[in-house]
Amino acid sequence: MIEQGCVLFRERVIIPTTLRTKVLKLLHQGHPGIQRMKSLARNYAYSPGMDHDIEEMVRVCGPCAAAAKQPFKATLHSWPPALKSWERIHIDFAGPRQEGTSSLSWMPTQSTLRSFQRPT
Repeated sequence: MIEQGCVLFRERVIIPTTLRTKVLKLLHQGHPGIQRMKSLARNYAYSPGMDHDIEEMVRVCGPCAAAAKQPFKATLHSWPPALKSWERIHIDFAGPRQEGTSSLSWMPTQSTLRSFQRPT
C-alpha cells in the first residue's frame, strides 16, 4: 500500500536500502538496548533483516554494552545431606489450579517425595 508517498507493509513504513543506516541510528538514539530498539522498529518501520541489523549495531556499541543489564551472580550452595528421616522437611504448595485443586508436596528425606491434593 502507498500512503502519502510512503510504501507501507501493514502499518509500518518500508525502509529503502539507502536509508536503513540512518533509520537504525535514529532508533539507536539514547542507547535503548536491543529489545527496546526492536520494539520501536516493529511499531514503525520494516526492512528485511532489521532484527539482525539492530542486534549487530547494539553488539558493537560501547555505551550499550556498558549499560547492559548484568545478571547478579549468586554463589550456589547445596543443603548438607540429612543424616536421618524427618531431620529436614522441604515443602511446596501449588494452587489453586484450573481444575479447582491445590497441592501440597513435602520431602522428609532426599529420596522420598509425598504429595497431597485437595479441592479448593
